[in-house]
Amino acid sequence: MKEGDFVFLQRGARYYCCKISSGWRAKERLPSDSTNLGHIRDAMWAEVPIDLVPGSIRRGFIRVPTCRRVMADEFMAKYVTSLYDDYAGSRELPPDAGLDVQMLNSRLAEIGGEARLFDLADWDETEDLACTFLQSQGWRLQKSFASRSQPKIECVFLKAEGNTSSIALIQVKSGKERIDVSSFVELARRYTSVYLFSTASDPYSNIPDPLPKEIELLERSKIFDYFKRNPLELPRSLQRKLNSQV
Repeated sequence: MKEGDFVFLQRGARYYCCKISSGWRAKERLPSDSTNLGHIRDAMWAEVPIDLVPGSIRRGFIRVPTCRRVMADEFMAKYVTSLYDDYAGSRELPPDAGLDVQMLNSRLAEIGGEARLFDLADWDETEDLACTFLQSQGWRLQKSFASRSQPKIECVFLKAEGNTSSIALIQVKSGKERIDVSSFVELARRYTSVYLFSTASDPYSNIPDPLPKEIELLERSKIFDYFKRNPLELPRSLQRKLNSQV
């Protein structure tokens, strides 16, 4: 770490962003100090709202070591800088600001592609994006299934057409986690449709040839294009991120 770098800290549901303000130095340890933390840097801290912390940062806290580097391009570096500047020195978190539709449209046009939107989105927002997209296709979310713990299924959808009904399942992975498509072949034999969605740059592995007609591999670009046309259907927290001064 060097002066000017940003570091995030999580304590339960609270997130803090700090800006390193000095170089490394050794601290004299007192006999009563049992932490073994003798290497320190000065930092300026800001508590930031959990729903404005980028998904790429939040995912970094899963099975976290003592310290983990999160790679950031120019867009993400600018976002984190703006986030810190907005909340540095605040004793209380300000109320949720009103949404600006024109700003949303502008951000989605300027963001530089779907990859950056999914970098901002955390795992819950990513599921919301995929599920909202499916509901735009006529599927209806069954809430009772969404609350159950099922490793291969996020939730179940129902679609009624005339005198028949269809059932669909969806699995969603965020970050760099890929989906093994072959592991869903058995489910595809039991349900009308199985939708798979991963935000990884190379999202799917072990794709059967031929791919069962019941399995559909959703593309990031397709979901991104839908929300460019319908920005107010984005998850509220993701709208706030986009409305932040990036």
